[in-house]
Parts: sequence; structure tokens; C-alpha cells
Amino acid sequence: MSRTFQSRRARQGGFAMIAFVALAALMSTYFIVEALNRTNAEVRNAREIGTLDALQRAKAALIAYAISEEWQLYKGQITKQPGALPCPDTDGDGNGEGLCDSALSRVGRLPWKSIGLEDLRDSAGERLWYAVSSSFRTKAGTTVVNADTPGLLSVTGATPATDVVALVIAPGVPFQGQNRDPANPTLYNSLAAFLEGYTAGTDDYTFSTLAVPSDAQNDKIVVITQADLMAALEPVIAARIERDIKPYLSTYRDHWRGYPFATPFGSPGTSDLKGAAGQLHGLMPLTTEAGWIAWITTGVESPKISQAGGPGGTLGTWSCITSTTTQITCTASYTCGVPIGAETPSCPVLQVDATATHAGEALVGMPVVTARVQVGSDPPTVISISRAGGPQPVGRLFGDGSGRVSANSLMPGTLANPGGTVTFEIPGPTYDAATNPAFDVSANGDSSKAYWFMSNQWYRQVFYASSAALTPGPFSPPASTCSGNCLTVRNLSSPDDRQGILVLAGRSLNGSSRPSSSLADYLEGENATPADAIFEHRWGRPANINDRVVTLAP
Repeated sequence: MSRTFQSRRARQGGFAMIAFVALAALMSTYFIVEALNRTNAEVRNAREIGTLDALQRAKAALIAYAISEEWQLYKGQITKQPGALPCPDTDGDGNGEGLCDSALSRVGRLPWKSIGLEDLRDSAGERLWYAVSSSFRTKAGTTVVNADTPGLLSVTGATPATDVVALVIAPGVPFQGQNRDPANPTLYNSLAAFLEGYTAGTDDYTFSTLAVPSDAQNDKIVVITQADLMAALEPVIAARIERDIKPYLSTYRDHWRGYPFATPFGSPGTSDLKGAAGQLHGLMPLTTEAGWIAWITTGVESPKISQAGGPGGTLGTWSCITSTTTQITCTASYTCGVPIGAETPSCPVLQVDATATHAGEALVGMPVVTARVQVGSDPPTVISISRAGGPQPVGRLFGDGSGRVSANSLMPGTLANPGGTVTFEIPGPTYDAATNPAFDVSANGDSSKAYWFMSNQWYRQVFYASSAALTPGPFSPPASTCSGNCLTVRNLSSPDDRQGILVLAGRSLNGSSRPSSSLADYLEGENATPADAIFEHRWGRPANINDRVVTLAP
């Protein structure tokens, strides 16, 4: 082989090696760049996932706060407005501030301490921001939060939303011109330094979203709609109705031996809430109209005293002529028998009866009867009112909607003074504390556990029905059971023996505007046709029905 040929082969081999090395270098560069690109994408995705996770956790915590009475009690915060949301943190300490009365004060940082979270951050390391609708801010007695309360925040753009009660915002990295200097409280708590794409209204804000962040906007938003909140709140409200409202009707039945007549449904938004004789279903009779319930002082239903038994003795003269529509005062004399050889006299049991208008058409409390008696020259004393087999006084309802109070007691006497004078006093009939929307539990103790129910007008979304056997007929008092005439509630155990029910209608499912005069805008399924005394409890997912039934008895 010639030297020239060998030299040529060597040069060719060198070129091939150089080409191979170059190719290898190019391939290595390609794989390195590809790996770097993939790593950058994964990092970006991880950051996005972290931001979305923080937003979703904040949303869940806000809903939990709104429905959790226990958490609010633990934090020493308001519990009488279930569904209300805290005000934003406007000074950076993690707690919601004040009553957020102005639109500007209803946008700020997430009050993470108030709702029991850690200090969540987005992918840029910024704290989350938060806006609350003016209609859902915690301000019991001023705002009304119930299933008909709309969310007044809105979102436009790529992911529009209306009926928004609150939203959580990840502000992302600052844009040119956004000064977030933490050493300057004014700048650090400035809405404009962190958020973009918002428009302030008179009371609430409109926010905008983009499908892809731009050079002018990079906020990421998660919304809480009215439907989101109510889906979680409705079972809580049903449980609180069971705990706080049902006892008032149960107590009424114990006192009056029957349930009151219902208020005709009409329109819950304008109803006077007066019950109507013979009405077995509708709204709860929660009227508080002054003077509507009053004592009857003339005719056969005027107050009277009678002898209701006892071992002996007689009723003397009696009079109730000083009674008024707001105060019953009846006085009677009596004489005890003195059997030969007896160590104590044999005295009568005297009873006072008084009838009140509309006692069966409203949630009326049982008045306290006082019996003051004077025996001989002894000073007057108050004697106990009691009746074997039950509390005293005891009521009886009539088919015209009136109700009678009866109170009796064994009269005292001595062998030396076998007789005396008794004065029965019955104050005017009053509405139960449950019906007083101005009764503030925090200011007046716990006498009324229904403040949240009345002040937030949940009674406008609660349907009431009772068995015909447990409300008075035209000529007879209520029965003790509903045997053969009970309500049927499907999807409950023992569905055919219910004496009375309360039905929480929940939020509108048919898109109607409420309040409405149509029962079908509130109730679904069997509940929308109450005349047949057949009802049904929500079962499974509320696709077609979200009514929740609370049974009064059994």
C-alpha cells in the first residue's frame, strides 16, 4: 500500500471522528436543552398546581367557616348568622377586620387566622387575597343571609361567574409599576399593588379573568358561588331547625295540646304570618302583630271561676268584671268543709278559665297564672298552680282559632278559718320568644335560640304542615295522636306516622326569582302538592329535590 493512500485514509478517518464527535455534541446539547425545557415546564406546572391547591384550600376553609358554629364559638366570633363570611384582612395580621361596611374594605388579604388556615402563599410567594359580597358579610341584624340571598360579586372574561358570594385571588408576581414594599403599610396593603382587572362598584366589585396570563394581568381567581355555599349550608340549617326551632312547636303542643294552624302560603316575602283557622299547611304562624291575640271578656267565652272538684267545700261568690283584653283578674270566695273530728278542713279545687283570640293561629306562649289567697286575717299568700297528670295552666284549642287557658288549685284553709278569698291573675297572652326577630341572644342570654332563624328570615324558606288530627276541628279539641290521619314522609323510616313536619326548601332549583307566590318555586316532588298529606325528604344528590324534612313528632 502506498504511503499516499495510507495518508488519505488517515485523513478520512480523522474527518469521520470529528463528524462523530460533532454529532455527539449536537445530540448532547439537544438532550440537555430538552431536559432543561422539560424541567422548566415541570417547575411551572408544579408552581401552578401549588397555587391552585392554595386557592382551593382557602375556598374549602371559607365554606367550612360559614357553616361551622363550633369553629366560630372557638374563635369567639359570631354564631347567630350561619352562612355569613368574615371580613378581609386589611392590615396584614391574618385576622378579618371590623364589619367591612365599605366596598373597599370588602377586598383584602385572606383572613387565614380567622378561618383556621396556615398562611397560604401562591407560586410567587404572595399571600392570597379575598373579596366578600356585601350581602354575605358577617353583620347579624343588618344583613340577611338565607337561601334567597344573592351573591353580588361577579367575574367576567374567560371564566365568567355571577351570584358570587366570595372569591379568593392569587396575585402572582408584581407587574411594572406595582410597588409592594412591605416596609410601607400603605403600599403593602394597597389593592392596586397586587391585583389587576377589577372594577369597583357602589357596593361590590367585578373582577376579570384571562385564559392565559398577559403582560397586564396575572391574577388567578377561585369563586364561591351562592350555590356552592348553600349546598354545604342547607344540611346545617336543617340540623339547627331540628335543634332550635322544633322545640318551640313541641312546647306549644305540650301547652295547648295541639299544633297551631298554618299561615296560608301566599307569598313568603309579603306574608303577615298569621295563621288561619282550618289551614293545615303553609308557613309557620309567626306573626307578632300587637293586639291580634287578646283575652275575650264578653259573651260565653268571657273568663269565669268554677269548682273543679276537691275533697269538699263550696265556691262562693265570684267576679271577673275587672278583666281586660290584656289582663284577667277574677276573685272568688270559698268555704271549706269541716267534717266532725277532722284534723284539717276539706277545701275545694277552684279553676279559672279564660279564652284568647287567635291562640291557635300564632305561636303563643302559655301565660303564667298567679293565685293569691287570703285566709281569715292572715296576709295574702301565693299558692301553687298544679294539676295531676300535667303542667298547669293547660290550654285547649278550638276550631275557630281561639284557645282557652285553664288553671286550678286546691284552696287552703284551717279549722280556725275554714275558707277565704282567692284572686286569679293571668297576664295578657304573648307571642313566644322565638317569634321576636329583635331578640339578640348575645345581649339577652340564651332565652331565645331562634334569633338566627328570625333575624335572617329563614322562616320564609320553611314550609310547615300538621296532621288534621293534631289541629282542632270545628267542635272538638285536637286528638292525642294522629292514628289513621298522619302525614306521610317518604325516604324516612316509619314514613306514615308523622304528626307534623317542617320542610326546609333550600335554594331555588328551577331558576325562579324569589320570593314567589308559587309553591313550586320552593318545593319539589311530593312536597309541592301538600293537600294529599304526602311529602318526601331529600334523598341522594339534590339534582331534582333539595327539600329537607324535620319531623315534629314522633
